Amino acid sequence: MRSGTRSATLARGASMFAKKDEVTAALKGVAAAAVGLILSTVVGLSKKSLAGKVDFVFMALTVIAVNRLHQSVPRTLVAVGLLAIFFHRHRKAGKESVSP
Repeated sequence: MRSGTRSATLARGASMFAKKDEVTAALKGVAAAAVGLILSTVVGLSKKSLAGKVDFVFMALTVIAVNRLHQSVPRTLVAVGLLAIFFHRHRKAGKESVSP
């Protein structure tokens, strides 16, 4: 079987399954389950690592930058991470200077 014939056969088979309502519904169900599992994992990890409300702002900034502004993940993590470090360092320094 030639490569072109094999590709055409696979394309026909894929289009045959793509038209099935049951397959579409199953794939939507799988996608919803995946989103639920990811959300559950994020909430579980955030309980351990997010100390205050400000940390949720940094998390939201990261999600918005990657998801909506289409920034690269490493660039976003470095930028928001540095911002969070400087913010918390400044807050900590402010508390230490107030203490006797």
